[in-house]
Amino acid sequence: MVDPKIVKFEVDTRTTGPFKRANVKWEAYHEDGALNEVKSELPVPGDDGEVLEVLDTETTSVSGESASGEYNLRTRGDADAVRFTVTDIKGQKTIEIKDVDW
Repeated sequence: MVDPKIVKFEVDTRTTGPFKRANVKWEAYHEDGALNEVKSELPVPGDDGEVLEVLDTETTSVSGESASGEYNLRTRGDADAVRFTVTDIKGQKTIEIKDVDW
C-alpha cells in the first residue's frame, strides 16, 4: 500500500488581540482510496524536537481518494509552526510542518 499524500498545505497567519491565528487550507490524496483522517495542529516543541504540548488542533475523518478543507487554529501561546498530518486506514501517516512567523 502507498502512503497518503499531501497535495496542498497552505498557512496564512495573523494576530488579532491576544490571539495568534493560523488559517490552514489543505488537500489530501490516496491513490488506493484509503484516506482516514486529517489533522492540523499548533505544537510547542521542546529542546529535543519532541512536542511538549499542542495548543490547538482540528481533526476531520475523511474517506475515499481525495479530500480538502480549511481549518482555523488559534492560540495565545508560543507555537512557531503548524503541523499537518494525513493518515490512511492502515495507520500510515504523512506529516508536513510549516514554520510560522506571527
